[in-house]
Amino acid sequence: EEALEELLRAKPSRDFEVIWEMTMEEKEKGFCRGPFSSNQMNSKFEPGQWRFVPRFVVTQPCGKRRCVDDALRGLQNAATLLMETIYTIGIDVIPQIVALFVAEVMAVVMPGSERMTREELIPLLTEWLTFALGLDDLPDAYRGCPVVEHHLRANIVAVWSPLSEQWVFFEFMGCLFGFTAAVVGFNRLPTLAVAVTRRVIGVAAAAYFDDVLTVDIAALAHHAQQCTANVLRLVGAPPAPPKTLTPAYHRVYLGAVVDVGAVMDTGEVICSPKYHTVHRIIEHVSEVAVSRSFPFGRASKLRGIAGWAGSHLHGKCGRLALRFLKDRQYDKSGCAYVGDAQMEELQHLASLALHAPPKSVQVVGRPRQPCVVYSDASFEPGKPIICGWCIYHPGWSNVIGQSIQLDTDTTARWVARTTEIFPAEACCVVLVPFNHPEAFRDMDVLWFIDNEAAASAAIRGASGSPDVDRIVQIAHMMFLKLGARVWFEWVDSDANPADGLSRDGLLDAWTVAQGWSLSQATA
Repeated sequence: EEALEELLRAKPSRDFEVIWEMTMEEKEKGFCRGPFSSNQMNSKFEPGQWRFVPRFVVTQPCGKRRCVDDALRGLQNAATLLMETIYTIGIDVIPQIVALFVAEVMAVVMPGSERMTREELIPLLTEWLTFALGLDDLPDAYRGCPVVEHHLRANIVAVWSPLSEQWVFFEFMGCLFGFTAAVVGFNRLPTLAVAVTRRVIGVAAAAYFDDVLTVDIAALAHHAQQCTANVLRLVGAPPAPPKTLTPAYHRVYLGAVVDVGAVMDTGEVICSPKYHTVHRIIEHVSEVAVSRSFPFGRASKLRGIAGWAGSHLHGKCGRLALRFLKDRQYDKSGCAYVGDAQMEELQHLASLALHAPPKSVQVVGRPRQPCVVYSDASFEPGKPIICGWCIYHPGWSNVIGQSIQLDTDTTARWVARTTEIFPAEACCVVLVPFNHPEAFRDMDVLWFIDNEAAASAAIRGASGSPDVDRIVQIAHMMFLKLGARVWFEWVDSDANPADGLSRDGLLDAWTVAQGWSLSQATA
């Protein structure tokens, strides 16, 4: 009742006419009932037994205006307890599906093909084994997700009426945009439809919220998409025809350009950032170069764009310069000036977006035998830091073992800590490819590290510590130049064969007994 009284005394926002028009459009589509006065709502639900949310308008980057229902102010979000998390997919689901298709088909057509390499299998692929992607979009998103009848009393929107010049209320039958529970609630619908499509019909479908994907052999892809659409109709969410994209080998999905047309030629699925995304990064950086001004709002926008684009580039190189963007985004001082070092980082980011190769995923043939690396470091106060590693390369006749004692000029540049084992372990990620670039060139690499913090930083290509952040960024740039795809894993110290090299160096008794090719590394 207090909230209602406060609202009735409040003035409407400057967008009240736009909000009114958009709400009336939703009423015409059958999404809501109203408008009702507060007395009518009290009569229907009894005073104090219903709850509203006021609306405001946001303008998206594309220029589209959207009404958002302020469930924070309405306190619905404060009363929300989520017992589940969102289950959805990423862009990598496409190469995963294609790889399964190829493996299953070729296992029938040519038994024993699972043991063949990509180069051996590509000439033997059947000519009809080409793929296509079909895309559908669920209409009206949250509005198409119904609300339980007895929850409608809390699913009410307050809008200022320019006709009666007073607050009126609309009762919505679908989820409201702005409710914490709406995200999980809506996602149940496409998840159910995809589960039925996969299990009952046998169609390879997936969904990221309201974006529904179908992957199939090109000759059958149209029928597969129709089957998915029929299931969506049965659950009450038929696809929106204007947004339906018929199957093709080259489609934009989840902000990435996905190409399955090269499977027959190269055995790969290619994922790359959209041209528009790359253009926006370059445009932002060019504007900053001229003005030397970069306020936190623009930093936040560029960080989001660059982070998403970087996930579709080779390795983690797209994360470079994101530290500065993050720092500027949360800078409370209001500083907008960009120095030379910061400008250099931004220009490097633009260069990467323009020139770094896209992400390619092998989907044909057994995976290449990887180069396996184990690395380790030791730190004791008052003693030199020693790093060691061993390399098991499939093309080499012997294991390579190396050790190096880090000089104080290097370690003095690190952030002061009680223990320096974290940056020391991370430093190996740069030292190994620096000393043995031939082991990484055009290779898949499986790398084991026994320090969880260092392994985590190497995996993400970033760290909260500035020194380690720069170390792993340099490492991923080296991987990019060498054409290496590196997968990092944590390993227990007792199972790390590089442990002795990081303690007693080339004199470690266990290491010497292995008969490895041992040498001193350089930095």
